[in-house]
This record gives sequence, C-alpha cells and structure tokens, in this order.
Amino acid sequence: MEFYKIFVLILVSCYIPSVLGCSCLPTSSRKKFCDADFVILARVISTTIDNTNLGSGKSYSVEVIASFKGSLIAGQTRTIITAIQGATCGVQLSDGGFYLLAGQEDGPELRINLCGWNVKWQNLKPNERSRLWNGAYNCRIVSF
Repeated sequence: MEFYKIFVLILVSCYIPSVLGCSCLPTSSRKKFCDADFVILARVISTTIDNTNLGSGKSYSVEVIASFKGSLIAGQTRTIITAIQGATCGVQLSDGGFYLLAGQEDGPELRINLCGWNVKWQNLKPNERSRLWNGAYNCRIVSF
C-alpha cells in the first residue's frame, strides 16, 4: 500500500508543470563578455538588502580591482544592484569574496543578474583569466 502511494505521488508530480523564475540560455564566456556593458574583477565590501514593497533588491558595495571592459576604474568603490533572490535572477555574492562581474549600466546604476558572467575569480578557467588580462576577448562582428 505504501509503495502505491509513493508511485501515485511520483506519477502526479510528473504532470505538474514546473515554474522557473529565472532561466538563461547557455552561452560562451566570449558572448557574455561582449553582451556586458562592464566587466570587472571586484572584491565585495558589503551587502545591503532592500525589502520594501517597491525595492525588493540587493546591492553590493564593491571595490574595483581591475576593469576589463567599460568605464569603471580600478580603485573605485561602486554599488552594484541585483534582484534579491535567484528565482528572479538575483546573484548571490559573499562579503570579502573576489568575483568577475559582468553587467549592464542603467544610467548611473550598475546591474548584474544570473544570466551574466558573474563567477568567483578562483573558479575561472586559466585560459579565461589569461584572455581577460591580455584583452583577447574580441567583440567585433566579422562579415564576409
């Protein structure tokens, strides 16, 4: 009898549509680099959560260590905004951590989301780090 209940539960759960709040198409690091307005190596200084009805966002104060694309300058402290939860494409960063952050400039605001190239610096592949430091990501469109 117990087996029957479990079987029915599994069968029914297969027919319940799943809802994904945030889904991103797989893409290369080059495309993520080229789609971004800015790409930086940053250290997270602090995190602020805005739970007001209008806000529901998270902001990170970061120190720019290096800038690979865009107008940000090494040594600057900037605020980067993201959604509060992963289900709404919010990025989770740890205070004190070093990250490669690629995002969009929205007027004076800097924004990142899960679909961008946002990864712990130590988790980057060696060839990706090398390309960043050497300026080897080419975003020109080649036509024949």
